[in-house]
Amino acid sequence: MDTLPKKIKMSVVINKIILSNNLDGYILPKNDNYFTEYSKINNLKSITNFSGSAGFAIFLKNKKYLFVDGRYTIQAEKEVGKKFEICEIPYIWPKDILKKKIKIGFDPDLFTWETLNKYFGDNYNLLPLKFKFENKSNTKNSYPFFNLKASVAGESINSKINRLIKIMKKKKVDYNFISSGENICWLLNIRGKDLPNSPVANCKMVLTKEKKIYFFSNQQKVKKIKLSHKKLKINFLKEDDFFKCLINLKIGNFCIDSKTCSVSDESLINYKFKIIDREDSIYIMKSLKNKTEIKNMINAHIEDGVALTKFLYWIKNLKKNNLTEKKIEKKLESFRKRNKNYLYPSFDTIAGSGPNGAIIHYRSDKFSNRELKKDDLLLLDSGGQYKWGTTDVTRTVCFSNVSNTVKNIFTRVLKGHIGVALSNINKERNGHNIDKIARKSLNSVGLDYGHGTGHGVGVFLNVHEGPQAISKNNSPLELKANNIILACGGFEGNPEMLSHYVGAQAQFIRPVSRGGHYNRGEGIKMALDIGAAPCGDYGSFHAQPVDPRSKDWEPVVLNYSYGLLINDSGLRFTDEAPALVDSTYEAVTRIIMQQRNGLAYAVFDKKLDDIHNWNATVRTRVPPLESDTLEGLAEQMKIDPAEFLNTVTEFNSACPEVNTDFDPLTPDGLRTEGLSINKSHWSRPISTPPFRAWPIICSNCFTFGGLKIDENARVLNTEGDIIPGLYAAGEVAGIYYRTYTGATSVMRGAVTGRLAGADAALRRNN
Repeated sequence: MDTLPKKIKMSVVINKIILSNNLDGYILPKNDNYFTEYSKINNLKSITNFSGSAGFAIFLKNKKYLFVDGRYTIQAEKEVGKKFEICEIPYIWPKDILKKKIKIGFDPDLFTWETLNKYFGDNYNLLPLKFKFENKSNTKNSYPFFNLKASVAGESINSKINRLIKIMKKKKVDYNFISSGENICWLLNIRGKDLPNSPVANCKMVLTKEKKIYFFSNQQKVKKIKLSHKKLKINFLKEDDFFKCLINLKIGNFCIDSKTCSVSDESLINYKFKIIDREDSIYIMKSLKNKTEIKNMINAHIEDGVALTKFLYWIKNLKKNNLTEKKIEKKLESFRKRNKNYLYPSFDTIAGSGPNGAIIHYRSDKFSNRELKKDDLLLLDSGGQYKWGTTDVTRTVCFSNVSNTVKNIFTRVLKGHIGVALSNINKERNGHNIDKIARKSLNSVGLDYGHGTGHGVGVFLNVHEGPQAISKNNSPLELKANNIILACGGFEGNPEMLSHYVGAQAQFIRPVSRGGHYNRGEGIKMALDIGAAPCGDYGSFHAQPVDPRSKDWEPVVLNYSYGLLINDSGLRFTDEAPALVDSTYEAVTRIIMQQRNGLAYAVFDKKLDDIHNWNATVRTRVPPLESDTLEGLAEQMKIDPAEFLNTVTEFNSACPEVNTDFDPLTPDGLRTEGLSINKSHWSRPISTPPFRAWPIICSNCFTFGGLKIDENARVLNTEGDIIPGLYAAGEVAGIYYRTYTGATSVMRGAVTGRLAGADAALRRNN
């Protein structure tokens, strides 16, 4: 990790990152590496002056963009000025305005694959780069984690973990990676002070089905917590010990939540384990409050209500001279502090007077701090963290007569409140249904508000707690169309389907293409469920040999034809060079997949340097293993030195004597003789140090199995008849058997996509 001097302005730092890595741009998010809503680290604010709780910036060589949601558009325009073009999400994403195929740098600790895919899709070259930005907010506090009293939690650690283990076993999960600090706090009945306004501890953990916990955090902060659990084994580890921990775990299914699992962490897990991507079960467990939690939430709101009532009485009977928004915030805080159970605000208080009250998530500062006037409306959005609960309350205060227009709007808002309160809320209703009721009266006269209606609240935890939400977006997907084109890829990101069709060795395969993790085969499965005919080879895929250590996209290692392929038993297992590598690498890579642990090593000596431009065949940026002795190389490869030496010696003895120049582009017929597996071409002894080796595993570029289509990309059923209105384009349409025909994958998508679109357009009214 490169550390850049803190005296350099962050804009200069960003430019340096772009120029030194030959990038077209760099993306900087608001969040830290724990993906919390509120963080003490805010590099985005340092460079943009934007203080909102969500957003990200993209820096290009000649242009800067700031992406924020509807809550912050007005705020962003005021804070940022004209230095950045403000883009409102979800209506505008980077993929909507940026040129295709440009190279964008990002910190893999600060992004998830799910987020990057949402931002960019598959049309950009995303380059992971780790940089540590030095600023005052990066200083870690020393507050230790602490145990939550049973009178607040209402359920023991023992009970919670047993419930979670039961879910893991039901889902056939061996390891559960919990990357959300708030969920860990709830599960272990602990709290911390790592975030402003929220008692969340910055930590991550792995829970095994055998009830072992690997807890990753600042070691100084865990000294005071005590975790009692029957048969529980807990290991407190440093934040940077994650990979060391993974290496020592047995092969198994690893459950992650892609919404909070960073690119870095997912890549480390994917190095060895089968990934199961599903929402962290703790979200649902935590959302169902127990009797103690409900009681404590009520008490917290009663105590908070007392403070708020006293404040409202004070301000309604106060002369408003020289009363500013900042003074109002401090006064409200003073009333809350009179309660011995009050700790601190649950978020920064919003006191917006007059026109400032219309700015969603407004924050008063030294420039905007407005003096309250008699005719103003005052918006108060505030809350408190109490020893047993969290509150979030919004009130609007009126000090004089207002216009009929304002009265009409607030009456319609009141109707929305009453409508929600009287509605029949049951398991059949979702947040979208309730949201529509809240907006109904406003929408009837063309009015609306640009944010959600409501959200979950934690119990002495996050003020914004999911998964429950009352908003326009919280609804199941409903398709209303005459025609549907499936263009959702294959199933290389679905371990269950791969294991079913490819076999047990599928556990050693990883997706290699950008976005491959998200190709889960949903479209294929849905179509098959309604009778679509399968087509293509479901048991095969486009295989590529890659370096498992690399986080690069497609870190292929294609130089093995000129050396030896050795498995982790120290043995050769295939002919490395039956022909040119372009025509044989798929078959060879599948043989590598069949080796123990799905692993092989491409071994060379110094003669590799005699091959002109050999490094063009290796796209991994991780240096090879290297040693001046074969024994030393074997040690780095973690294989038996004696077996490895014997293999190399036998190979060297079987090589022909040759004095001709090495031509890597022409099969030279230099074949070994007398080996159980002979090498057909480029057979030269491995004898001259230094000796080098690249590890190789099998990667899955795309799967072959898909749906059967006709000449217009219409999906056919098992009887050969057209399924009306259903099309398949790209990888979801199966056309390959056994071997990939080079340079046809992109062509397949372009051709079938155009055929499907053209035919669907002709039939859209039919």
